[in-house]
Amino acid sequence: DGKYVAYVVDRVVKYGIWVQKLTPDCRPDGAPVMTAPMGSHPAWTPNGDLLYRSARAEIGVLARIPRSEIGKTDAGKNAQVDDRFGRDVADVAAARNGGRLAIVRAVYDADLWLYRMPRSGKPAGPQVVANSTYSDREPEISPAGDRVAFLSDRSGRAQVWGAGLDGTGVRQLSFGETVVRGPTWLPDGRRLRFGTREADVPRFYVADTQTGTVTFERSGFYVDHVSS
Repeated sequence: DGKYVAYVVDRVVKYGIWVQKLTPDCRPDGAPVMTAPMGSHPAWTPNGDLLYRSARAEIGVLARIPRSEIGKTDAGKNAQVDDRFGRDVADVAAARNGGRLAIVRAVYDADLWLYRMPRSGKPAGPQVVANSTYSDREPEISPAGDRVAFLSDRSGRAQVWGAGLDGTGVRQLSFGETVVRGPTWLPDGRRLRFGTREADVPRFYVADTQTGTVTFERSGFYVDHVSS
């Protein structure tokens, strides 16, 4: 409606979205207000809500400040987060009629690659294992050397997955809380240990790769990532 202009101040101390109220002839009306700390890429909706990319607690989520809160200091602290668009939002634009949103998602792709190591000479490979368009990381090869366990967010959040070293038999092994530690094979070559952290409470679980059973082990502390 031309009553406000939103802009980003890119400074270490004052990084975020500022809102300036305007007079009818588009001149500044009073001092600008820091509205959304850690916010960027503002976009107005037809009804005057402010959409933006928020990096306060996530890699990048879509947030909304209602029209009634525009111009209030730190209104972004109570912004409505819309996670239907994922946690990798990089930019947003709104159609003037409100019927469409254009969103840039910065999806990170990291794959596992297998190299075969001869006793001498150059490594053979690489061969991609369990290829995806998501982030596959923290691989651990089983004690028998025939399978690999790894973390992947291909299901929407970081979970433990397993596959044969030839890329076959890809299977999700953990479900639920976001995995932040592990996986680590236990000496029997059948079970895996991994760790989660929800509501700031660290927990360890053990997954049986044959039966698919996940068992709670302990909580309250972490052992740093190690290989068995």
